[in-house]
Amino acid sequence: MFVLFVELTPKPAYKEQLESLLRSMTKVAAQEEGILFYSVHRPSERPDTFLLYECYKDEAAWETHMQVSEIQAAIEQFGNLLEKAPGITRCTSICTTQLRQEHSPSASKK
Repeated sequence: MFVLFVELTPKPAYKEQLESLLRSMTKVAAQEEGILFYSVHRPSERPDTFLLYECYKDEAAWETHMQVSEIQAAIEQFGNLLEKAPGITRCTSICTTQLRQEHSPSASKK
């Protein structure tokens, strides 16, 4: 398993636009075979920051994700929307639990 944590800090005027872009990226990611989990969060203590938690089957799945045209187009917009370069932490998973259905965002909307 290959995991990324990505921190994005938008320019104040572009916070809503970045959130919309991240929502569209998540919809694209949901259709990709090699993505196990892709989630966008906002830290309670830093509500102007977005944290992405991306979990892939392996690093090759992430590389495939980065070649998807909609993802490339979204990432190209980051330069205009962000205050600084994304903070990216690459991880190799050591241990994990399965995501329980009652914790998934789609389950909570039912």
